[in-house]
Amino acid sequence: METGDETPKRLKMYSTTWCGDCRMAKAVLDGAGVEYEQIDIDRDPAAVDIVLAINGGYRTVPTIVLPDGRVLVEPSRRELRSALGLPQPPTLFERVAGTVNRHR
Repeated sequence: METGDETPKRLKMYSTTWCGDCRMAKAVLDGAGVEYEQIDIDRDPAAVDIVLAINGGYRTVPTIVLPDGRVLVEPSRRELRSALGLPQPPTLFERVAGTVNRHR
């Protein structure tokens, strides 16, 4: 799959300023201290072509290209954390269950 130049040396995130999923992905990356290049496809016509090629003609963001060449398209917080090898925070169910078990 063509993702621009060669496989990136660091993560690339194709995004827009108005995209809520892009803001979530940025928060995960920033919170984990991950270095990345954020590319606003609304301001970079060449980036639009890359996103269209990756996503079968769809202008879908965030499109994240990992340093190893894997591509994530609109990942959930859990999917992104998993792809980055980050620990997962407990789910709401796990937090509630932990609270219930402590009060027994």
